[in-house]
Amino acid sequence: MRDRNINTIESIIRVALGVFIFFVGYEITDFVGKYESGGFPHSNFYGFVFKFHNPLQVILFFVGFVLFLTGITGFCPFKKLFLKR
Repeated sequence: MRDRNINTIESIIRVALGVFIFFVGYEITDFVGKYESGGFPHSNFYGFVFKFHNPLQVILFFVGFVLFLTGITGFCPFKKLFLKR
């Protein structure tokens, strides 16, 4: 039997949040093209996202994938490490 340390509700939330974060990371690619063509106003936040879009994409893809994977399997090694019960 597998070791499950995530209940069903938390697993569903992790899967949904992981898919959403992965999708936001994917949409950054579309944002860069729109920002360069003048589709977004030039502000500090949009400038930050435009300047660091590659690291942001990698971070969002990684976090989304980890949340999705831990939600599907029902096991989170980080939770087991930090919450020793």
